Amino acid sequence: MDSAIRTDRYGVPPICDYTAWYDNDRTARLVAAADKSVLAMNQAAHGLALDGHIRIDAQHRLHLPPTRRAADDPFHHAERGREGRHIYQLSNDFVLAVIVAPIRHKTSEFHISAAKVELNRPVDLGSIVKEFGITECEGLVLSGLAKAVCPKEISRSLGLSIHTIRSHQRSIYSKIGAKSSAEAQRFILSMCIISQLIV
Repeated sequence: MDSAIRTDRYGVPPICDYTAWYDNDRTARLVAAADKSVLAMNQAAHGLALDGHIRIDAQHRLHLPPTRRAADDPFHHAERGREGRHIYQLSNDFVLAVIVAPIRHKTSEFHISAAKVELNRPVDLGSIVKEFGITECEGLVLSGLAKAVCPKEISRSLGLSIHTIRSHQRSIYSKIGAKSSAEAQRFILSMCIISQLIV
């Protein structure tokens, strides 16, 4: 049996037909070996490669945009048996969210999910509220934090005192592990983007 990987006219590996994973899916999904060589990909991943958001070289190796630190590379975590996540800034309006996870029972293969996400769309906070045990009142404050609204403005819109808002803010920070409003906003945004990739 020939071990060479078939490619299309662009030099990209074949689109795989794992119908349970890939039918009508707008999230890019790839399977890669430990050396980052792409074994299979869906149509959305093919589109990201053609748009230049992910690169697949002549040896069929996947190249994601660079990270500041090696520990931020999602493959860094996946090689250690954990899920790796990272969000790459493409422009002021778009980010590329990537999850790399080891495939069970196949120690040297990884499942990669990636999506180009528009930053100006509405944010769904349901997953954060559920996962971190945020109360209903804290959820209202959380939605203000997600939109970068100042505590005074949140106070006015909810009809609560500024002290109550700050108390909820401190509680939210401790639950999500943030130290500032900017850090909380980045965390909320990244969780919402990543939750779109998890199926």
